[in-house]
Amino acid sequence: MSTFIKQKILSPMADLLKQGITPEKLALSVALGFIIGIIPLVGVSTAICAIIALALDLNIAAIQIVNYVAYPLQLLLYIPFIRAGEMILGRSAAGLTISGITHIFDDGFLSALNMIWYTNLQGIIIWVIITIPVTLFLYCLLVPVFRKINRQVPAGE
Repeated sequence: MSTFIKQKILSPMADLLKQGITPEKLALSVALGFIIGIIPLVGVSTAICAIIALALDLNIAAIQIVNYVAYPLQLLLYIPFIRAGEMILGRSAAGLTISGITHIFDDGFLSALNMIWYTNLQGIIIWVIITIPVTLFLYCLLVPVFRKINRQVPAGE
């Protein structure tokens, strides 16, 4: 696992620092790539990361690497986000199991779409609540790390 992290995450990040991306921009790319990577809306994080990277002039490669690494967390956190949203909104997403989802479609496509939309909305509300604190935490944590790596890695190496 350590070799995987070094090879697939740390080395590409160090390479980006060598190419001239600032530690601050790299930290923001990583923080946003992570938080967007766990959005409880499967299938949209890649596009959102690309749009944000272009809008904020961030490194697309860095934000997408972290987005893809965070993908398993997106799946793991999907139901906990929805359950937390249920507590806030007070409406249960009953039937949110694999068999329950298939039975939702028995009532018709539009009914199922409405249920799934509302269920996702519950998860997204919690995600929005944690977005700023988690992003700020990761950014503040990563800036010193990337500054240290930047000092250790000579440019053009």
